Amino acid sequence: MDLSLTLKIGALAVTAAAVGVPAQARSVARARRAPVPDPAARALAAVPVAVVGLAAAFLGGALVATTGIPSPLLEFQPGASLGLVASRPILAGIGGGLIVAVVVLPLYYIVLRPLLGPEAFRTSEMLRKGMGLPARVAIGGVWEEIVFRWGVLSLVAWTGARVAGSVSSVVEWVATLAAALAFGAAHLPWAAAFGVRPTARAVAVSFLLNGWLGVVAGWLVWHEGIVAAMVAHASVHVMWAGVERFR
Repeated sequence: MDLSLTLKIGALAVTAAAVGVPAQARSVARARRAPVPDPAARALAAVPVAVVGLAAAFLGGALVATTGIPSPLLEFQPGASLGLVASRPILAGIGGGLIVAVVVLPLYYIVLRPLLGPEAFRTSEMLRKGMGLPARVAIGGVWEEIVFRWGVLSLVAWTGARVAGSVSSVVEWVATLAAALAFGAAHLPWAAAFGVRPTARAVAVSFLLNGWLGVVAGWLVWHEGIVAAMVAHASVHVMWAGVERFR
């Protein structure tokens, strides 16, 4: 295990949970028209989320020697040019976020919105906007990428390498698609809890939206590292917030 790298990613996961979960809990309460939990209760809600993020950080850290997933920015060494080290994953991440957004946003507003129904769509909008952009970036851009790309993708890739003998391109794609499917599936119970009817079309579009993000982020993980995937996911939320502001 690369302990230094693992601790950095674990610290990111804990910070993301601490920033995102209290805002998310407040937004959920308001969307349900329920009393907003006090600050202590909202902070306590972040603990299990932080634990899951830490577990994913250590899982990916334990398997990185086998998977070979790069993390150039997190593995930055003194004496190297920070600008050169950082520019490639950050620019690749922004480009990946744009590729995701041009597909996801039209699908959400044009295709998925009618399938949700007025009340479910209203709730979805309240939940997302109520969190605020920093919390959306923390949970989506950082925590979810650590769990699904650094953790789940690494585990599937390690398993594939054990079977195939190495991390081939086939193993990379199987791991990427498996993590994308897991990412999509994880959003379904959350949507159902807020009134989204699990019709076949709604589920299919939801998987397409989240799956496309998962595929792009997975590709970035293999070629540019986990930071690029985080930047891509965060960029989608930034672009989405811009669309919301002018709608």
